[in-house]
Amino acid sequence: MESVDSPTERTSRGPQPNQHRPTVPDEVLLPRIEEYWSQGLGDAAIAEAIKLDVGAAERGWGLSKKTVARRRKMLKMASVRQQAHTIESIRPYMEKLVRKYPHAGAKRLKDWLALQQIFVSEHLIREYNLHFHPEDVIGRKGKHLKRKRFWSPGVFATVAVDQHDKWKRFGLYLHLGLETFSGYLLWVEPWWTNRNPRLICSFYIDMARKHQGVPLLTQSNPGSENNGIANAHTTLRQLLDPSLVGMLQHRWMRGHANIKPKIKWSQLRREFTTAYENLFDLGVIKGWYDRWNQLQYYTFRWIAIPFLRENLREYIRMHNTSKPRADKTKVLPLGRPEHILFHPERFGNARDFKVLVTDQELSYVEDLYAPRHHAVFRLVPDKFEIQIIPVYIALGCPETTMDNFWDIYHGLLDGLRNRPDHAELLHTLASEAEREETIDNEYMDLLEGSELLEESDMYESTSEEEAMQEGDNGGVMREVEELDVSL
Repeated sequence: MESVDSPTERTSRGPQPNQHRPTVPDEVLLPRIEEYWSQGLGDAAIAEAIKLDVGAAERGWGLSKKTVARRRKMLKMASVRQQAHTIESIRPYMEKLVRKYPHAGAKRLKDWLALQQIFVSEHLIREYNLHFHPEDVIGRKGKHLKRKRFWSPGVFATVAVDQHDKWKRFGLYLHLGLETFSGYLLWVEPWWTNRNPRLICSFYIDMARKHQGVPLLTQSNPGSENNGIANAHTTLRQLLDPSLVGMLQHRWMRGHANIKPKIKWSQLRREFTTAYENLFDLGVIKGWYDRWNQLQYYTFRWIAIPFLRENLREYIRMHNTSKPRADKTKVLPLGRPEHILFHPERFGNARDFKVLVTDQELSYVEDLYAPRHHAVFRLVPDKFEIQIIPVYIALGCPETTMDNFWDIYHGLLDGLRNRPDHAELLHTLASEAEREETIDNEYMDLLEGSELLEESDMYESTSEEEAMQEGDNGGVMREVEELDVSL
């Protein structure tokens, strides 16, 4: 006769087939729920993402959407339905967003609200727009777009960079870096120039430090301002792989071939820059700000660049954690750029081509091509910085907003004008302006003996059927993007 195991013996053998697996421990679970909930994921999607993050199957852990819902309720994180917003309840938040981003559509407004942990349906936002801003809805429907094709084999195969000069009249310039496969914004930096190769190179090095690696290739439009990135990236790749010596690891994209950054600039101008452009234009129209008045220019620059940088970082976070609209013509993965960048294997087994680098290697390249003691990295001249800080402290160190930007500017300007050494300061700023013109026009030669890598050297033209087939097999994929033709 077979012996019957006691309950104690059965339990000691571990979980039985009809038992639930132990739940992911709260110390691991709760921070990840908070992260994914803040990005607008539902309970089921959160559960699946966390199980993949922590290797739940290998550890014998389980996690259901009901468990996520219970923990979320414990953390007082309400879902769209639980927040139960109406047109009137979202109005205070929406008015601030519409003022700040007047051209943003329903999808992007939903993303901005999610960044504030306010979750509403896109349908409710459309109702709100039709009720309070019907003329803006009509204006957004008159888009004229054309399609472009782009190939990328995987994450960190290519990082594309581009500059933006449309704020030249304010003395402000922007520069952008983009991981082309995921669409992840690596940086959007405002500064008083975007022509100095050492400055542009520093953006690339900061990115490499953050991600502890570099792409296979960098790419940009032809221009000497990109020689710093080309040299730094080529030097790093050759240090790690001597077989690349003599070959430039930067691709020059002529005409409109550097399409991905062009698309992002178009989106940025539609979704972000309008309100800031109007704010700065107000000062010009009113006669408060003259780009060629040195005292006004350096005062404006001292406020505007940190103000823009803070708001651009908020935009980058919103962009990288938001899922784009479904697009049947898109073959590259469709998902939140941040998820694609850090988890490419979850999107059709995409590959990660990132080349790992050490901080020592990055410091070596930085000393060669972007030494941080260089004058291009100063926000304003040192003597001006010394004089404006006490004036700012006397104002009470106010936080800069769109409402008080010009009030702070006038307060700083008046304080500087009332200083006894005002005349000496003006003389100093005049000489510094001449020096900065030299810095702005600084030239850097490309590495000697490097072969130029053109667009045609990297990818050969293929038919749509071939590109689709290669994409299915994990190779080169095709992407069709929409580009504003006004660019």
